[in-house]
Amino acid sequence: MEKVNIGGLLMLVAKPFMKKYTDGLNISSVKVMSFDECSQDVKLRFNALAERLNDDKYEVLLKANEKDEKTRIFARFQKNAIRELIIVSMGDEPALVRT
Repeated sequence: MEKVNIGGLLMLVAKPFMKKYTDGLNISSVKVMSFDECSQDVKLRFNALAERLNDDKYEVLLKANEKDEKTRIFARFQKNAIRELIIVSMGDEPALVRT
């Protein structure tokens, strides 16, 4: 599994370039977990766990089902603002993105 964390100084440097794309959003970090290089068994286990993902703290914003891929977007709200966003991709190239 590949894990990439972008935060701290790198986010501080990137903010001026992201300003026109984030429309006032304050993103402090991005974490990506990619399972591309994992065995098929690991991918299947991740897909099964991700399919059952359910937490009362998060609201499902989007469910998309394609032939070979499923995507879920979850948000955690606090005071009518999104405080955390999680994107889960299931299929042949599973991944999880958290901001």
